[in-house]
Amino acid sequence: MRIAILGAGSLGCVFGGLLAAAGHEVLLVNRNPALVDRLNTQGLTLDLGVAGRRVVPVRASTVCAPDAPVDLLVILVKSFDTAAALSGARAAIGSDTLLLSLQNGMGHEDLMAPFAPPDRVLLGKTYVGGTMTEPGLVIGGVAGRPSSAQPRVR
Repeated sequence: MRIAILGAGSLGCVFGGLLAAAGHEVLLVNRNPALVDRLNTQGLTLDLGVAGRRVVPVRASTVCAPDAPVDLLVILVKSFDTAAALSGARAAIGSDTLLLSLQNGMGHEDLMAPFAPPDRVLLGKTYVGGTMTEPGLVIGGVAGRPSSAQPRVR
């Protein structure tokens, strides 16, 4: 599956890294050129606690301009940046692209409506957390959950 993570901060890197490790083609999009360079040259280091630490090769960019539309566009930018981020990601959105918001707050379906029909817009929530302790190193986990509930993607 071709996936772009729009807003690849700490939480976006957790999801993107796990999806890339599971074999999906993932593009991490972050506005910070230094972070993007670090991810492209050294990979993403994921520390998942009891699940271990690993370096995942990833592809990152400061813009969401893939060579073809993606199957899934995960939106994790700050709510007030949603419309602008999606406008800049038009090259990633095709007629079959699913848009998934995992953002905090409400009303994201209205912000996503100009970019995809209602049956292609998904809203979600997550109990997975992430902390970027340094550029390219993300600690992911699920606070208050048993270690068997640590994030993983198959």
